[in-house]
Amino acid sequence: MWILFLLIYINFNTHGEYWLYSDSLSEHFEDFGSISIREKNIALLTDYFIEDNIYNTQRKYLLFPSLIATSRKMQLFLGYFHKTLLHGLILNQTHDIEYKRFRYIKGISAEATYKQFHINLFSGFPQDLQFDGISYSTTQDTQSIVRGISTSLDLASINISTAYLRLNRYNMPAPYAFSEIGGLGLEVSKNTFSFLLDAAFKKGVDFISYTRKKGNGLFLSMEFSREQYDLLVQLARYDSLSFYNINLPPVPIKTEILPSSGNSDKGGSFTLSLPHGDGSIEIGSGAIYSLKERSYIYPKNGRAYQEVYIETNRYHDAINYTIKTGYEHRLRIEPEYTHLKDIYVQSDIDLLKLSLECFLRLDRFTEDTSKYLKGVLNSTFYITSNLNIQLLTEYATSKIARYDFERFWPGVEVSFNIEGGNISLFYGKQRGGLVCSGGMCRIMPKFNGLKLIVSKSI
Repeated sequence: MWILFLLIYINFNTHGEYWLYSDSLSEHFEDFGSISIREKNIALLTDYFIEDNIYNTQRKYLLFPSLIATSRKMQLFLGYFHKTLLHGLILNQTHDIEYKRFRYIKGISAEATYKQFHINLFSGFPQDLQFDGISYSTTQDTQSIVRGISTSLDLASINISTAYLRLNRYNMPAPYAFSEIGGLGLEVSKNTFSFLLDAAFKKGVDFISYTRKKGNGLFLSMEFSREQYDLLVQLARYDSLSFYNINLPPVPIKTEILPSSGNSDKGGSFTLSLPHGDGSIEIGSGAIYSLKERSYIYPKNGRAYQEVYIETNRYHDAINYTIKTGYEHRLRIEPEYTHLKDIYVQSDIDLLKLSLECFLRLDRFTEDTSKYLKGVLNSTFYITSNLNIQLLTEYATSKIARYDFERFWPGVEVSFNIEGGNISLFYGKQRGGLVCSGGMCRIMPKFNGLKLIVSKSI
């Protein structure tokens, strides 16, 4: 008698949020998670999304299922999957939880590996789910299909990769129905040195004028590591590289702002870290500005972002602390003003014996002709190893128009760690404002009320 034993793995992840607005008592609920069932070389999984608020006429339920079959040298995806090519320079259909944007390709993907060589072929329709500050909206581009191929070759400390992507639109005349982008990547990694170079070239079509559009992009990153220092240098140049909202080039500065999203950006940065006693000192500077602008220090045209900072860290038995001071300049990044200049100093102090952590930041802002100060004080009390309470305070010396003429944002948050997850409860005000992640920025609305957030993995 034969007895068949099936070993099945089931995984479940969820992240749910419930918001209650104090002024209107309106509610917002969202839950994003995934469920997977795996047996040997076959896996069935699905991402799910649920949303319910006053802005939707009915509760929103979405599923993003996929089937995965794997063997020793091959892998097949059928359904919804993520894909990134050349660090986002060619394609970037992935998740960004902080930015509340979820990107997929709905179709088929096949991967194969032979010794040090890897190849991937895929085809499908781009799918997006994004929060606009009020509710989530879905974009299902059924008029555009993307087909791509990527390869990589690992040779000891050298990796060579290629990528090609073609987008076809069904609603355009045949001679103008396709656009393409391709590129080459080189990575070299030694004990004390790493080098990365990505280059891309685009041939596209303007959907309105039916004219051909060309673009190119280059991203360079070099890091030198020694006992005495660590130096990171990054450079980028993107000219009309944006590819119908499905790619997002790497950002070469620490603050993740790419003013033109790859359409007309150039710039770079350096970061120098020096060990010092029981800690370290870090110095950094960077700038991104328009391709047509010649002035690196004070650009006059287009959008631009500049930053420079110095940071010191110390680690002791009784106290750990970080002190940072710097300068930022945003030019035409937000619609309310042309110039935003910020000189700041901040500190993060962790008093280990008192189970207390304090974060303090003071900014001196100049918005075109207006000037004001803004301070942040957050105190975290660690009651037990799993329970902590945060007191949050933010205050400005002037009533700011872009913050609805408010100047004080207090709040309290209780956080409790559970097995495989966390539960947090917040009550108070959040001022909102510009949020940037991975080179994309948008204005987040203010909030006043209660937030309950639950994350759990099983």
